[in-house]
Amino acid sequence: MQSINPEGGHPMLSRVLSVTSLFLLVTVVSAAQTQSSEAETLRQILVELRAIHEDLRVSASTQFLLAELQLQQGIVNPRAAGH
Repeated sequence: MQSINPEGGHPMLSRVLSVTSLFLLVTVVSAAQTQSSEAETLRQILVELRAIHEDLRVSASTQFLLAELQLQQGIVNPRAAGH
């Protein structure tokens, strides 16, 4: 004959419910940590992409200014050589 625990249920059922509750708790905590970790990774990727974008913008501006300077030198140098 099975013994009945003081709470009025079967010991095996109580044990199964305890293990199931513990499993669910661990699963929820793990999922929350994973989401937090994923959010941090995505934030770091976004920061890096913004830095790359800024580098490209500065590089494009620098190339544009350099091309403009070369054009101006192309105009000024022949005039200076002629005098």
